[in-house]
Amino acid sequence: PDSSILGPAILELAQSVPVITLNSGLDVIEQLHAQSGGNVLNHVGMPEFEGGVVAGQQFLRFGHTSAICLNLEPTNLALADRCAGVESVMGFTSQEVETPLANAFETQQIARDAIAANPSVDSVLGSSINPAEAVIELKQTDHPELGIATFDLSDNVLRHLDDDLMLFAIHQQPYLQGYLPVVMLMLHVATYGQTMQTLVMKTGPAVVLKDQTAARRCEAFGFPLCPEGPQEVHVSEAARIIFSVMAGIFILICLGLMVFVFVKRKLKVWHYASPVFLFGSLFGAGMGYTALILYSVDASTGACTTALWLLVLGVALLLGNVFAKTYRTWRLFANKNMQQMRLRDIDILPIVLVVLGLAAVIL
Repeated sequence: PDSSILGPAILELAQSVPVITLNSGLDVIEQLHAQSGGNVLNHVGMPEFEGGVVAGQQFLRFGHTSAICLNLEPTNLALADRCAGVESVMGFTSQEVETPLANAFETQQIARDAIAANPSVDSVLGSSINPAEAVIELKQTDHPELGIATFDLSDNVLRHLDDDLMLFAIHQQPYLQGYLPVVMLMLHVATYGQTMQTLVMKTGPAVVLKDQTAARRCEAFGFPLCPEGPQEVHVSEAARIIFSVMAGIFILICLGLMVFVFVKRKLKVWHYASPVFLFGSLFGAGMGYTALILYSVDASTGACTTALWLLVLGVALLLGNVFAKTYRTWRLFANKNMQQMRLRDIDILPIVLVVLGLAAVIL
């Protein structure tokens, strides 16, 4: 995009609403920010030259030392910056090869001629997807040792990575480029004009390798629940033992207190404290500590599910009994006329059952 054309339109818009630019325009964001009085807030995107630098570094890591960068749009400054970034890393051994509006066959022929002119070339970078895909056949037929990489992702690129036809892809993460500006503008409004400290929010360059294709396919569909499931949290064996021992100690304390309450239940002071609800609170706490032991010693699906139920219902039982006792105390102290009142355990037991029921529904 031509900033000399879009710039005035962006500045005009920024007079009435805050603006965040995305994708292209990183090279003029400071100018637009200053000219708009700060109302062009930020730019979200990938520094194109930096993407080329990362691509060159990746080629070197794969053992490739001489590259050509195929540029489908020589007048596009962003694509030219990508090729320039590669050249800055690989030096005179890399060069930009223009393939203006060429079809796949023409691009392949241009790449073949470039390799013939410089036999040391062992890698090809597409400044966009089309020229990179065009040389796949060249690798399969004439140059099996050729390392191919591209900017941006597609289903075909992911398949080429899986099939070892491409080494890597440089990803600017367009999903984030669309998502982050919305979040940033929402926060700008919600915080009465606060903005991000950094003028440029980088979404790339991200390197996509063969072992990451499944995650990127998941991303392409808007980040649904990925087949790999959540990442596991690893806890050391020493920590598991410590948690289990501590939980066991607290379970014994709960049992001891339950025995104590049972023995003292007929004494007037303990009778007024509602032994039934004390039992319920202690039993709920014991369930929670039991869940902690299950989490620590068994990572199976069944154990985790059981532990979850024990934890949630245990906390609900503990809080339900505390709420019931608190409610009875409030009713007594809220009795301004000092009328005789009797609230039996059975009268406030529904509070405990309601809390337990809500916990069960959530589960």
